[in-house]
Amino acid sequence: GIQMPLCDEPSVLTGTAGGLQRIAPGEMIQADWFTRVRDDQWLLPERRAGQEGIEISEHLHIKPGTKVYDCPCGDARISYQLALCGADVTGMDINPRFVEQAKARFRSLGLSGTFSTGDMRNASYPGGCDLFLNWFNSFGYFSEEENRRHMKTMADCIRPGGILVLEGPNLEHILENTKLKYQENGALAHDEWDSEKRRMNITY
Repeated sequence: GIQMPLCDEPSVLTGTAGGLQRIAPGEMIQADWFTRVRDDQWLLPERRAGQEGIEISEHLHIKPGTKVYDCPCGDARISYQLALCGADVTGMDINPRFVEQAKARFRSLGLSGTFSTGDMRNASYPGGCDLFLNWFNSFGYFSEEENRRHMKTMADCIRPGGILVLEGPNLEHILENTKLKYQENGALAHDEWDSEKRRMNITY
């Protein structure tokens, strides 16, 4: 399959036929590694996601015509609640399986939405959206320089006066819950907080 080089910092979430394994800096990974990770490791539980979508809609007073860019969108289990309020939802995700699931969700509910496959670092929204939604710990996975570029990319997608809603984990909660975890497939997952870089390293 197609392979791609990693950036200078280690990446630890990569799929293999037998599960997940640690990848050291400079090693090569399969370009489609993200399609091999179980959906429940990427997505919020359905009920929680729906409730958070409702809360976002209420707090931000989403109304018909509000232009929402959900990126990454997953299977749209959050943004469909905004669409139910009349929002014009556009979504993008790097996982084509999720994109197809998002389209199916909207079709089943009779909702209109536009979804595409792509890298969130290359997001664009001509004319600017009213709300850019980056939800469920979807920011901060790259080098510091690349994270800054990603942040600028999101900002460039938003019209003047628009809103960026970026959800991230609570540091205190992370540190309290750092522990060894055993996955269903038998792989060992170890979470380790890097206090110098202020990043969580997850090794499978």
